[in-house]
Amino acid sequence: MKEMASSLRMRRVSPTDLERGVAHLEEGFTATLDNDVFGVEQESGVLCSLGEDWQEVNVLLTGEEFPRLSPGALPVLGGDHIASMGSPIDVMLWLGKAEVAEALAFLESTDFQEALRAHQGDMGHLLQVRGETYLSRLEQLKRFYGLAAQEGQAVVKRVYGHY
Repeated sequence: MKEMASSLRMRRVSPTDLERGVAHLEEGFTATLDNDVFGVEQESGVLCSLGEDWQEVNVLLTGEEFPRLSPGALPVLGGDHIASMGSPIDVMLWLGKAEVAEALAFLESTDFQEALRAHQGDMGHLLQVRGETYLSRLEQLKRFYGLAAQEGQAVVKRVYGHY
């Protein structure tokens, strides 16, 4: 039997987009399945895709794969559950403007190099092989939340489960 994996994408959206419904929010993610749209949104900072690295990035920020509610949990998996999309792992989450600001404050106060050092013991080999990738993901997160906070936006997150 194949093991299930999951990936995470986030988009900056208007705080009023939630009122337009989950289908409207899902359309934004569906559009990013086109490689050209994905590239443009990723480059501009509208989209932040952590791909399958989201769990390791979450551990680097919180020390846990699935952390309890805390400011450190906001950037990756934090937010209100607004929809399940067919399976327990396929979900959509929402962070309002206030939580976006909290997530950014946490990221700005976090020394990413220190986070890597702190988890060298439990993530040793993985950090040796993928440490630079994780640092890049953390910087990408900080840029993404910085743009969202600057524009007064909310963040919608989409976790995709796949085999």
